[in-house]
Amino acid sequence: VDGRIVRVTPDGVATVVADTGGRPLGMHVARHGRVLICDSHQGLLALDPTTRKLSTLVDSIGGRPLTFCSNVTETSDGTIYFTESTSRFHVEYYTRAILEARGAGSLFRLAPDGTVTTLVEGLYFANGVTPTADESALVFAETQGRRLSKYWLNGPTAGTVTPLAEHLPGMPDNISTAPDGRIWVALV
Repeated sequence: VDGRIVRVTPDGVATVVADTGGRPLGMHVARHGRVLICDSHQGLLALDPTTRKLSTLVDSIGGRPLTFCSNVTETSDGTIYFTESTSRFHVEYYTRAILEARGAGSLFRLAPDGTVTTLVEGLYFANGVTPTADESALVFAETQGRRLSKYWLNGPTAGTVTPLAEHLPGMPDNISTAPDGRIWVALV
């Protein structure tokens, strides 16, 4: 809540490694050890854990500030994918987005050359995002929609979205891909 990024060792020792000055949410340990951070107030950030230096990767889309940057992942080619739960409210007011129940969330791509592309708009509280084990698709969660979907990265369906799991028994939040290829989902 106070912006701190904390490292906890296996024996329970906690050390503050950075302070975003905002409200960090989803994080991902990326290639070369840097940590990608979605911050509701600051946007998409990168942390060098050795120097503890924070840098801003994306703070706006098409001139509009990112409002609720939620979760992030990176594929093996260095492409970063991230979600914005809603473009209307910061994290402190997430219940307003839930009560409003409008598709104001999005999925974005940050290419290695710095180009930002909107992949999918109109999502109902976009949240977790993770690549499939073979990186043929991204799986993303819509908390309000109670569903998981695939955004295809290659093949004949590249650039399209297909349902993966609908009418979940809870609201999906963060998700991750396990080494065996399973997609793990936290349900609220």
